[in-house]
Order: sequence, then C-alpha cells, then structure tokens
Amino acid sequence: MTSITVQRTGFGIVVAESDDAEAAALLDGLPPLRAARYLTATPALRDALRSADAELVDAVLPHLDGEVVVPEAGLARLGDDGEAESTRLAQALGVSVVAPEGRIVRCEGTLFSVGGDGWIAQSPVGARVRAGRRYPAPAWQSQLPESLRGAAHIPAVLWITAGSEPRHAVRLADVAVRERQLLVVAGSPSEPAPSEERLLTVLRSLPVETRSAVVLAGFGAGSLPLDAVRSLAAALDQPLRVAHGVELGGGAAVRIDGDEDALPATLALESVCAPDGTVTLERW
Repeated sequence: MTSITVQRTGFGIVVAESDDAEAAALLDGLPPLRAARYLTATPALRDALRSADAELVDAVLPHLDGEVVVPEAGLARLGDDGEAESTRLAQALGVSVVAPEGRIVRCEGTLFSVGGDGWIAQSPVGARVRAGRRYPAPAWQSQLPESLRGAAHIPAVLWITAGSEPRHAVRLADVAVRERQLLVVAGSPSEPAPSEERLLTVLRSLPVETRSAVVLAGFGAGSLPLDAVRSLAAALDQPLRVAHGVELGGGAAVRIDGDEDALPATLALESVCAPDGTVTLERW
C-alpha cells in the first residue's frame, strides 16, 4: 500500500495518501454530528477502508475516541457470507461503526440512505441496530413506525404518492431536513390528489405526540385543498400546519403546489388549521 497519513478535524477523520494536502475537503458539506466522528478515505484508499486493511486500521486507531460514521454506500449491506463490511471494520477498529445499507443522498441537515434498511449501527461485538433512513437523525425519526402504508420515505420525511415521475422525487430530495419539522408531502403534479381517507390513514399511523411536528405540503396544484385540511384537523381533533413554501437546500422558501418558479403567495411560511376550521397564518 502507498504511504498513508491520517488527518483529524473537529468532526471527522480522513485517511489519505501522504502527499494529499486537500484530503480534509472530503468532509465539506457533510452535516455536523453530535457525538460521533466521520471516518472516510480518499478514492485511492477507499477499498482499503472498506476491507479493514491492517495497515490502514493501525494508522487510524490512535485517532479514535468512540463511534465513527462511515459514509460509504452499501458498507452495512450483508454479503453472501452473511457479514457486512461494516462488521469487519467495527471488529478491527474496536468501536461501533454507523454505515448505510444503500446508497447515500446528501441533503441539508442529514445524509439519506436509499435502499436496504437505511443506516445501521454495528457494534464491534456483533450487535446490529437500525438507525433509520437519515443520519444524523432528526428528533422525529425514532418516532416513525416501522411500516408506513401509503407513504414513501423522502429525506425531509414522508411523501404520500401513488406513483410519480422520477423528476418529482429528485425535486423533493432537495427539500431541507429540519430537526423539529416532520414534513408530509401530498401528491405530485403527475397524479390525482390523494384522498382524505389516505391522508388520514398515514397521519393516524403516527404517534399523537409526533403529529404535533407534522407540516403538510401539497405538491402540485390541487394536491392539498383547504377543505381536505379542515376535514383532517377535525377528524384528528388537533391543529394541522400547512406549508405555503418549503425550504430547499439553499435556504430559500419556494412553492411546490403550483408554479415552482413563483415565491409563496403570502409572507407567512405556514398556516395552522384548528379542528373547528379556523385558519391562522404563522411563521412570518
């Protein structure tokens, strides 16, 4: 193996060739972690990291102080021998390794795992625990039920869709993930609006305390009419928030319920619909 060096920053560890002065840039754009550190490698050493190469492991060990997050697609996927690469890496390093089973989509505020069971926390002694689709995990992620019939996971939370064009999924993937906002997107421009019954089924599948963080957003003109929101608030007997615009990765609030190039129709970012049907503008 080529000569290697280990660079440690405030929230990450990068394994690189000794003459690579720009290796730390690999951590640029990754969302901050609360406790763990990222562990990543430059392209020339990525295979060595995935295979827990002994020389690489020896170089990394002095820099470890606890759990590491390895943003390598498929690292936690079980192989033909029933073992994942993340398992071997955790055993070699002697610390827990959090890694995705599927590929990774970088989003503002989190890394979203597409495919498999999402992110997996692998203990060096063998325990394998699901950590959810998003890592770092927003406050509401642990409260989502295992099965969500009638809804698909998107980075910013849930999408109630009967099937849409791929470009619509790509647009929603850019919606910013917010720690206290559980966004539920209804429909898309290429399908009929979801029925009230379907919306109600998805919302009722969420724990009562989780629903207080829900913000509904219609995707496409007519996907979430006001009468439907009033009916849902009455049926659930609790206020429901509706987004007039959603925040994209760049921080701007844009409409997804009509002309995507137009700003929200009001200066308020959200409305709150009470169970009695009264609507109040909020978040100016």
